[in-house]
Amino acid sequence: MADLLDNLYCMDNGRYYETPVDFYGLAKAPRQSAWHESALYFKRNVLTGCFIPHKLLNRQTFSAFALDWFTFGNAYLELPRNRLGGPLPFKHSLAKYTRRGSTDLDQYWFIRRWKEEHSFKPGSVCHVLNPDINQEVYGMPEYMAALLATSLAHLS
Repeated sequence: MADLLDNLYCMDNGRYYETPVDFYGLAKAPRQSAWHESALYFKRNVLTGCFIPHKLLNRQTFSAFALDWFTFGNAYLELPRNRLGGPLPFKHSLAKYTRRGSTDLDQYWFIRRWKEEHSFKPGSVCHVLNPDINQEVYGMPEYMAALLATSLAHLS
């Protein structure tokens, strides 16, 4: 298993880096076991309960941001600007579909399999990641080692 994790990398497709693990599959993992999903929601709820809303970041946006971080080890907020360059409220960008640019790490893409790709303005996305020792492009969730046990419990 350790050799497999050492070989994880982020493939460059010319515009953005692919994630080191399949985020579509990772999004399904918490629902394989009730105790796994409830732990993620508990962590999100505790963090959201301590959050003090701000005019640029409301509680609902923060809650979605926190759930992405606990689920994927990555969370993204876009800071849109008004016509005069002033900040507008943050928008949450789903981690499942957000990718980091390969030519400029400050460039982000929103990718959905059935829709056209959308690139964000460079520098407009705040990316918080849970560091991974094998690569620096994306974060990794802390529960990766527990996925095997979760899958086995789901199959039984």
